[in-house]
Amino acid sequence: MQPNWFVAFPVTPGDWLPAVTQNTPEGFRVFHPADLHITIAFLGACGPEQAHTAWDVLVAQNHPPIEIQLGPLRAMGHPRHPSAYALTLAQGHETTAQIMGQWRSAIGDALQIRLDERPPLPHITVARPKRKTRKDAKRLGETWMNQSNTVSAQVQLNRVALYTWHEDRQSQLFQIVEERPFSAP
Repeated sequence: MQPNWFVAFPVTPGDWLPAVTQNTPEGFRVFHPADLHITIAFLGACGPEQAHTAWDVLVAQNHPPIEIQLGPLRAMGHPRHPSAYALTLAQGHETTAQIMGQWRSAIGDALQIRLDERPPLPHITVARPKRKTRKDAKRLGETWMNQSNTVSAQVQLNRVALYTWHEDRQSQLFQIVEERPFSAP
């Protein structure tokens, strides 16, 4: 199976991560701290050449670091069968979404493909239900979200990265292939 690729803002975990994930339901996979990110553009199984073309487009983009404040957990995916649970952004949502949309569009133009046409939704996935848990995921996830500690941590988005699957997906899902700090315009 060919690995997926994507470009994202890496998110540095802080003291807020254990507070969010401490009561994750059994049957959910908590993301490794190095896997935390906000996806800019999902490229799919495009292969390394196209992925690096997307990266070259991203390297040309400039923006000062973005200050965000973490918001509550939210179920992602199908309303009846959530596929992920993610932190939303209480502050910095609009700026992050705008940059994601601009950069996603530039990448799509360079690759001459249509990327996700939905409005950008900045979020940080922290857990996914395992396949055997999927039918109970909604109930378990709702209980977890209701019991979860609300975090209001400040996080700075100051890097962009090109990701693919990690070689050992049992320990970590993703690995950074290329990374650079933001450059101010």
